[in-house]
Amino acid sequence: MPKTYKKELNILQQDEQIIILDKPAGLLTLPDRYDTTLPNIYHMLVQKYTQIYPVHRLDKWTSGLLLFAKDKESHKVLNQDFAQRKVIKKYTAIVQGGRVPDHCTIDQPIRNKPGKVGIMEVHPDGKPSITECKTIQHFGPFSLIELQIYSGRQHQIRVHLQFTGYPLMVDAIYSPSKAFYLSSIKKKYKNSKGRTERPLLARSSLHAHQLQFVHPITRKSIVARADLPKDMAATIYQLNKIYPL
Repeated sequence: MPKTYKKELNILQQDEQIIILDKPAGLLTLPDRYDTTLPNIYHMLVQKYTQIYPVHRLDKWTSGLLLFAKDKESHKVLNQDFAQRKVIKKYTAIVQGGRVPDHCTIDQPIRNKPGKVGIMEVHPDGKPSITECKTIQHFGPFSLIELQIYSGRQHQIRVHLQFTGYPLMVDAIYSPSKAFYLSSIKKKYKNSKGRTERPLLARSSLHAHQLQFVHPITRKSIVARADLPKDMAATIYQLNKIYPL
């Protein structure tokens, strides 16, 4: 029996052909290959709509916009649009490094790391992968950046940022930091007596904030946006306080 997910999905927009939702961090897009009982968005949507077709995916610990099709024809058209790079996907990330360039393009091939299931790496034998980066703001040793991907490799943004020397502030695989604590940057930090400090951010500091595509039937342009989740917004708020402009 699949395990249940207690919260309601945040569906932003839907019609007879598509569903756009804002995925929370910690929830799988698709069933896990090793444990199919883990909660995932695909199973939750199937229970509600019977037929559902995933168009793309987000990593478990990445939040943000996801697109699903409700019928085979719409799924086919959307898959073609994704393959032909007609879909614009933009992400917000908090990264380590206060000297990130204002603009950069990371054009590095990515492949599965030999002997490491589910881990990717930059390698000449990998598949072509392009990520464009734009710096929004610097916070001392950290930076807030916007990214756009022109290919859809597994872990692409996370791997490319690690390769450039500006890994995500928090990333269980590709960053030296598995969680972000306010005490790590705030001088004279005081925690409540008897309480262990909780991390301000305990998942990948990456959010898919914009998705622009053409509707599979009407062929009208759609631009969907998802606000930053509370944990990333709270982290940026604290960074702004400690490292003001």
